Amino acid sequence: SLMTTQRGLNSGSSDILPLGRVSVRGKGKSRGELVGLPLAVIEGYGSVISTGSQMFIEAPFDGTLVSVRAFADQTGSIVVDVWKDAFANFPPTNADTITAGNEISISSGRTYENVILAGSGWTVEFSRGDIFYFNVDSVATIKKLDILMAARRR
Repeated sequence: SLMTTQRGLNSGSSDILPLGRVSVRGKGKSRGELVGLPLAVIEGYGSVISTGSQMFIEAPFDGTLVSVRAFADQTGSIVVDVWKDAFANFPPTNADTITAGNEISISSGRTYENVILAGSGWTVEFSRGDIFYFNVDSVATIKKLDILMAARRR
């Protein structure tokens, strides 16, 4: 199975995936089990990421989002909106936002974490094949951003 490795950070929250052992396909996983979605990387290729830059991933299973983490390559600021829509409607647009105004946001830092997505208004349910689109609304200094989302299988 496809694996991704995350290093250097740890959390006691039960809704954060164990670092270093994250299955991103969810193959063979049971309902309710915590599973990672594919890693989203927004890259400026040596330059500051451009506003309007976009990256997408496809959901490999039906699930409920429980947490999002983002890691910048250096101290800076960035706001990333997350849009979601069915594969048939690709590409998602701003009208498909799932963040309810609570976008991924780093201000003069390197990390972002949200472990109460539903409580912050995010639309958390998704279906296999849905497309998550990450759109950079604003950015300063950051050249690369990794976004990790965890979900419970339905």
